[in-house]
Amino acid sequence: MRPDDPTDRTSAPAPAPRPTGPGHAHPGPIGRILVAWTELCLRAGWTIVAVAVFTAVVSGVWSARCLGYKVNRTDLLDPRSDYNKLWVDYVAEFGEDDDAVVVVEGPTRAETIRVLEEVSEEVAHDERLFSSVFHAVDLSRIRAKGLHYLSPDELEQIDHFLEESHPILDGGWASLKVGSMVGGLASQMVLGSPRNAPAPRELPVATLERYAESLVAGLEPAARMAATGPEDFVSPWPGMPASLSTLRDLSSDQLLAKDGRMGFVLLRLAKSNGGFAGASEATDELRRLIRGVAARHPTVTIGLTGLPVMEDDEMRASAQSMVWASGLSMAAVVIVIIAGFGGVRHALMANGVLVIGMAWAFAWATATVGHLNILSVTFTVTMIGVGI
Repeated sequence: MRPDDPTDRTSAPAPAPRPTGPGHAHPGPIGRILVAWTELCLRAGWTIVAVAVFTAVVSGVWSARCLGYKVNRTDLLDPRSDYNKLWVDYVAEFGEDDDAVVVVEGPTRAETIRVLEEVSEEVAHDERLFSSVFHAVDLSRIRAKGLHYLSPDELEQIDHFLEESHPILDGGWASLKVGSMVGGLASQMVLGSPRNAPAPRELPVATLERYAESLVAGLEPAARMAATGPEDFVSPWPGMPASLSTLRDLSSDQLLAKDGRMGFVLLRLAKSNGGFAGASEATDELRRLIRGVAARHPTVTIGLTGLPVMEDDEMRASAQSMVWASGLSMAAVVIVIIAGFGGVRHALMANGVLVIGMAWAFAWATATVGHLNILSVTFTVTMIGVGI
């Protein structure tokens, strides 16, 4: 038999033996589950796709309705930290709402005050969106608390004066006659005060001089009296304490700066519960009212600032940026997959899988946590980026 005879099987190489390791002969539980799931997907492909799309739609709708947002920065802190506990106690006692500030700048003080009052009246009409409107300090009510500003000695003098005036209030009007008053003072000057009596708040000589000045002022000619003002009146009674007489100058005063050419209106904005909206509705309504007032007063500049307004603008910008970032990431995934596979079908399928996975992930977050914060809200962009 020739060496190259094809019938000679003894010189042919033996086939390589098939691996008989335990991993191939007996796959583990995870391997068996994956194999079974793959076979099920291959046998009922369209059913699996329909179920995936249906559950993704249900998950997306449920997440859109039930998934909340916590935009407060304190939610990022450890609730067990001492600092956060103190802040939570402070908020529980005094609240966490900050003031929005409407700034009015006009050419004159009168114009600025007029616009301030108009703005405050406009926002005060809507109690649902605005509260605690503050544009002027009403100090006139402090007058009713004037005795709180007096010293104990001044209060004692007032009490002594009331005791002296008590007979007059009981009907003894004869005590107000000039003769009776001067005679009583003269008797005090001659006899003096009793030993056990308290020291007089004013010497009889000083009281008599004040009475004399009041009488002389009352006997002035009528022409001269007409030329005098209320400040020239000389009272026969003791003057008010200096700390008490300053209360008469207290009145309402607006929050002004720059010699009255700039004023401020402080108010609280109503916030919605959860979501990115925050105080968006109140901010939009306040800006609409400001535009209306500014249109009626073209010489006045009206602006809006404050922490609630800045937070609302920041959240709106973040939401808009997140939408743009998600769209650009999705487009980048499509471009990369088209460049890698050379077709549009695989790119659309890959993005569809990403969308379905994100819908399931949001549903899981809704069921387990119930809300997102200002950091986890970027989950969508992160997932799309991972898909690249």
